[in-house]
Amino acid sequence: MGMVRWALAAGASLSVLASSVVAQGLPPILTGAPTAAAVSARCTEMLTRSAALRKALEAPGKSASALQQFDDLLNVLIGASGEATLYREVLVDDAARTAAQDCEVKVGTEFNAVTLSRPIYEKLKALPTPADKASAFYLQRMLQAFELSGVALDADKRVEARRLADRISELTTTFQANIPKG
Repeated sequence: MGMVRWALAAGASLSVLASSVVAQGLPPILTGAPTAAAVSARCTEMLTRSAALRKALEAPGKSASALQQFDDLLNVLIGASGEATLYREVLVDDAARTAAQDCEVKVGTEFNAVTLSRPIYEKLKALPTPADKASAFYLQRMLQAFELSGVALDADKRVEARRLADRISELTTTFQANIPKG
């Protein structure tokens, strides 16, 4: 399941995602005509933040704030994906567009690592059902999305599912990048 479907399952809006990325301690989206180096640096920054959030969430032990931690992680990844897609679609410089395309693939790979993470799934599944209906629905939809991604598969099959999901991310990005070249 792609990031857009996860975002829709979570009921995300672009304004909420944009404000959430800033709330994660990341600077606002690049403006003007960023160079390939700036796009790559921004991508590295977003992926570093995502990896730190993922590792914290995968750490052993119960966490009452696991749902909020997961939400923060998902928002960083969706924000990173949206930014990379925007740069790939609108930048004039070929090198900057290529850097953005490479970033999209890297973000997709990180996203696939999250969606197939048994520790994250188990931590979320162990949470009590939230009292408010919106949070309960969100948690239920996220657990369902993990299951549809293949998190219940054995370790070898999860590796294969991740390899296939990474390849799909790469091919999808390449296809989307080729559309305007038509």
